[in-house]
Amino acid sequence: MKRADKLRAKGKDVDFEELLKMEPDGGTTNVRNTSSKHWTRWLGVEHRCLVPVTRFAVPDPASKVEGGRTPNAWRSGCLYTENFRSRRRLRCSVD
Repeated sequence: MKRADKLRAKGKDVDFEELLKMEPDGGTTNVRNTSSKHWTRWLGVEHRCLVPVTRFAVPDPASKVEGGRTPNAWRSGCLYTENFRSRRRLRCSVD
């Protein structure tokens, strides 16, 4: 942590836990580590939704049915967060 290194260089005591509380949550754009505290408030059943895979994946041409339609394949694909406010990137914020 850069802030801790700067304080140590000045000969000051460093309370790492206190410094960590002062650091902003930069957020993340992808749920890869669901054990992260960042995601706990959204991992309940009430925030889950289904997304047809055929909306974001290129289907196999062999799976098309008569009429040229591709049947939907479903998977859990998102977390619904009503009224959620966030910044795209913390560094780019203009608040």
